[in-house]
Amino acid sequence: MSNEPQSTVRSRQLQRLGEKLSRIADLLETHSEEGRIEARMYRSFQDVCEKLLHDGFVQDDLNELSATIMREMDSKKSRGYYPVSYDKNAGQYERLPKAQIQAFEEAIKGLYDLALSLRVVGVLK
Repeated sequence: MSNEPQSTVRSRQLQRLGEKLSRIADLLETHSEEGRIEARMYRSFQDVCEKLLHDGFVQDDLNELSATIMREMDSKKSRGYYPVSYDKNAGQYERLPKAQIQAFEEAIKGLYDLALSLRVVGVLK
């Protein structure tokens, strides 16, 4: 077990979460107008991370952020969400090319676990 203060551990977890959210938003912003709209949500979560790191936080703040992110991810997963683009010529939404979908999946991998880690108290073995 580490002798490191809990607040330092939580600050590092919050920083990693903010970095992951930023990478996801960056990726979405490059895909399409719809992606830029979707990226706003991840940016808003990233802003909360930065505010908490700057202003300070208590465990309840981390629990709330964690629950909000996890709820949003559960919602997207249950809908089978993938970023899409709108093809004006065809007049329909289209899934992104496979390489872009894979990049999105890789970027989002672990986000749920990072959010959950903000709520876990104690040492997991």
